[in-house]
Amino acid sequence: MLLNKTVFHLVVAIKLGMVYPAWADTYTLEQLRWQSRVLVMCALQERNLTRLAAKFNQQELDKRRLRIFANSYFGVFELNTDHMQLSPLEFQLCDDMPESTAHLIGLDGTIKASYRFENLNENTIYRDIDAMPMRQLELSRLKAR
Repeated sequence: MLLNKTVFHLVVAIKLGMVYPAWADTYTLEQLRWQSRVLVMCALQERNLTRLAAKFNQQELDKRRLRIFANSYFGVFELNTDHMQLSPLEFQLCDDMPESTAHLIGLDGTIKASYRFENLNENTIYRDIDAMPMRQLELSRLKAR
């Protein structure tokens, strides 16, 4: 079954012109804890992903240690401002959530905010991240330098 899923993702990635790290192991949101904040978007079609990725500024994402993942019908994709890549990330978060929602997960691994896809705005996400206690600590350390 895993081989069939991997082959399917590879075929989809090739059709969509994306790079797929076929040698990569799967990993979970738990493994991103304390390393990155994560925005998980549920049940998107691929044509919406590139449009959505273009809304974000890569420097702003990097400053906030934010990684964006989309759970689409064809698998999980990681979005960057210039491309999307099929990801080895696996999670059940979208199984329990309504379609067309996005969930902001903090460094501690908990959901900090949820958004409807049609209301998704990069400035709101940046503002919500900047209001988080861990981000406030990061900002105060940057000011002290």
